[in-house]
Amino acid sequence: MLTIAIAYQVALRERTERQLRDSQRSEDAIRAVNEELEARVSAARRKPSKAAKPLKSPMP
Repeated sequence: MLTIAIAYQVALRERTERQLRDSQRSEDAIRAVNEELEARVSAARRKPSKAAKPLKSPMP
């Protein structure tokens, strides 16, 4: 019976460690996506928007 309890504890620990690794990978992926989005927003704010330019009058 002790062997079964030890095997269960080992399996439980391995599963927990695997879940922690998966969670860390997910957090890293989310962080990378957020950083990319922040970089794009910053770049978009730095360059002038085409919509902000005054419209050319069709008549001279």
